[in-house]
Amino acid sequence: MCAQVPVGSSVYLREAAAQNVGVATPDPAPGLPIGNVVMRFDVVSDAIIPDTPPIPSTLVDLPPIPQPDSFFEWRFTLDNGQFHMVQWDIVDSIAELRQKREQIAQRRRDAVLPVEDGLPKPRKERAG
Repeated sequence: MCAQVPVGSSVYLREAAAQNVGVATPDPAPGLPIGNVVMRFDVVSDAIIPDTPPIPSTLVDLPPIPQPDSFFEWRFTLDNGQFHMVQWDIVDSIAELRQKREQIAQRRRDAVLPVEDGLPKPRKERAG
């Protein structure tokens, strides 16, 4: 059996959109920026067993995802190119989430800060 990738080679799983690596890291291969690399596979030997049969289109049937009984919101700030989680809240209803958001917005207005920073719109508000 002929190997598709020679022993000693590396194969990269890549992301189409570049991601923030966070630290200066050299590119692993020509034409492959490190920000696009998800994982590296090193080929260390030839296959010793034949290839597996085709993978079925459905591996397992899962039950429906239940509706959530609470909601949460994550808030982040972007400082010098790095995201930092500011706070997260678990609330029992959309009404409570809106109330907490209004309290935060008022504190930001009082501090003369941009109100929308760190306050993403909940999915239901974006849809409507």
